[in-house]
Amino acid sequence: MSRDPVLLWFRRDLRVSDNTALHQACARKVPVLPVFIFDPEILKKKKEVVRRTAFLLSALESLSANLDALGAPLILRKGNPVEVLRALVKETGARTLFLNKDIEPYSRQRDEKVSMMLKEEGVEIVACDDLMIHPPGAVQRAAGGPYTVFTPFSLAWKAKPPHDPLPGPAQIQGWTKAKGISFPTLGDLGLEKCDIPVPAAGEKSAQELLRSFVRKNITRYETTRNLPFQDSTSHLSPHLRFGTLSPRTVLAAARRVRSEDPASKKEVDVFIGELIWRDFYKQILWEFPHVATRAFRPAYDKIEW
Repeated sequence: MSRDPVLLWFRRDLRVSDNTALHQACARKVPVLPVFIFDPEILKKKKEVVRRTAFLLSALESLSANLDALGAPLILRKGNPVEVLRALVKETGARTLFLNKDIEPYSRQRDEKVSMMLKEEGVEIVACDDLMIHPPGAVQRAAGGPYTVFTPFSLAWKAKPPHDPLPGPAQIQGWTKAKGISFPTLGDLGLEKCDIPVPAAGEKSAQELLRSFVRKNITRYETTRNLPFQDSTSHLSPHLRFGTLSPRTVLAAARRVRSEDPASKKEVDVFIGELIWRDFYKQILWEFPHVATRAFRPAYDKIEW
């Protein structure tokens, strides 16, 4: 049996708990080489990415520490993902790349190029559904095709049982023969200093926020969420965006509160509704990629804002 490592490409899933690609990679029982790639195509949009990248760097430091503790150091590289991954395949002899799918138009185009390159190199790609609670295509109209109205989507979504969160690995067989770049600063990435404090990043911070929200605010969410002085929202958005916390873990925590305290059902269901909205809009983006830059209905592109 081959002892060549498998590659694990982190993107919007910067955590070790309930990470589908990581779980499946570890199941191979061979060394795992985790990698994160700083993509110049994304970084060149400097005005848009400074704050997000500041959060990202902090989240990556947390992920790196967690992976080190498990025995699989995170490799950082910068460049075109196709060429970076081609080089890693040649350096390591890896015959499989694991990743969690993304749904944004650029990400899909990039991943298609990576897939074509891997096919040329004779490397298997294992692309996992991890970003949403119910992945694109899982919630469809009875007659076929995607929902474009939220209420029927929500009803169909609720009829599907959610997947339980996956346990994090107790240990990972690492691969230390490949080297990467040192942790960069914003300046190293060609970005200016961040102009605002960013939220605490990383898996530990995300889990602490979730525990605090569940303990203090989820049972009064509907009543107070629109009152800023109550500070009763979850503050989980950046963590869901970068995957330092999985939506399945958030849903499981909400369902647990509802089960243990039936009187909280109405309040908790409103919060769960926000997770359904998240899935809905991501399905819309998957099925209708033009909404990333244009109106859903083309006629509305003509509106002057």
